[in-house]
Amino acid sequence: MNWKWLIAKRFLAKEQQSKSRSVVLLAVLSVSASIVVMNISMATLFGFQNEIERKVKRIQGDFIIDAGNNIENGEPNPIENKWVNQFLDSIKTQPWRNQVQQIIPSTSKACVLKSKDEIEGVLVKTIPTHQLDQYLKGFTSEGAAISDTMPWIAIGSDLAKKLKLKLNNKLTVVFFVTDQNDTRPRARKLLVKCIFETGIDKIDQEIAFINPKMVDPFIDANFKYTQVEIWLKPNQESFQARKNILSILPAGDLRLNTLQEFNRVIFDWLAILETNVIIILTLMAMVAIATMSTTLLVLVIEKTSFVGLMRSMGARNNAIRMVFVYESLIIAIAGLLLGNCISAIIIALQNHYHWISLDQSVYFIKYVYMELNPLHYFWVNLGALFVIFLSLFVPSRYVSKINTIKAIQFK
Repeated sequence: MNWKWLIAKRFLAKEQQSKSRSVVLLAVLSVSASIVVMNISMATLFGFQNEIERKVKRIQGDFIIDAGNNIENGEPNPIENKWVNQFLDSIKTQPWRNQVQQIIPSTSKACVLKSKDEIEGVLVKTIPTHQLDQYLKGFTSEGAAISDTMPWIAIGSDLAKKLKLKLNNKLTVVFFVTDQNDTRPRARKLLVKCIFETGIDKIDQEIAFINPKMVDPFIDANFKYTQVEIWLKPNQESFQARKNILSILPAGDLRLNTLQEFNRVIFDWLAILETNVIIILTLMAMVAIATMSTTLLVLVIEKTSFVGLMRSMGARNNAIRMVFVYESLIIAIAGLLLGNCISAIIIALQNHYHWISLDQSVYFIKYVYMELNPLHYFWVNLGALFVIFLSLFVPSRYVSKINTIKAIQFK
């Protein structure tokens, strides 16, 4: 096979014509365009999903422990203090404790926010004063100095617009407390000390952060918390971490939710986007297959005399077919390399300059974020190359239909 390949390579080099050069160039550009669309589609999907996940994770952590009888979109039910304390004590003795970044028990309670002219129902979440900056790190926010003794509240920018509030404005918070089977409103005057913007409506419009001391008088001292939020350190395996946490979770009416389970609506919506990307990848793969199949047929037809020469030298049809398949693979690899380079440049420029913007009220983020690690590049290229390689065997069968005598006389 080696001598046939050398003759074939030399012959193809001498017989290269301007027309075949144009066909090869168009094939390279077509394959590169397909791989660019594949890479950009995957990078956009992963960047979009990961950026939204990072936003929600900053507020709620990787895992959330809450009451098993909670109703979706309802006020969270309280957890008995002894379960929370038992869990916090147990986790301190575990060998995998260093995988956990922080654990914060907190309370969420439904209330009504009332400004001078407007009123809105929200869910307030207690956050220790010294941890407010940590919760809102990475988000757009404006705030004033706060202290633990101050009756402060932090609200989203959308909520601030609805209530027509600015920093340091006073706000009335109304809680509904049940005493001896009688539900009565309890009001507190708070100061708006922080206005934040995450871009996620579920947070900006429905959740406010509050000084824990403002809620303590309205809850049972034995049922102080409604959830325990757990943050893992970067690059920790969440599946194993879930097993570890479940192994020490106290028996009772508690449940462990992943971030995705706790925010099912958001992440179900993100999962739908994967279908669109699969469709795009399939269509682009079909374009690359059609391009390379057509290119191979053109090469075979233009090199008909070469086929006749190789047969006269004793080469079999399979050997000749492989010559053209390898030649087509070289063209495909050139297209893949060019496409990867263009993809990397586009991704880097978009992430730096944010040329493509989005409506944050709809998509939760202001710009298109793109993420594509080398492993994704590898699988996209390997898959495309494998599919192209298999598809080339069908058009290469045209070689066996060429008449040897007519092929030698072909010009």
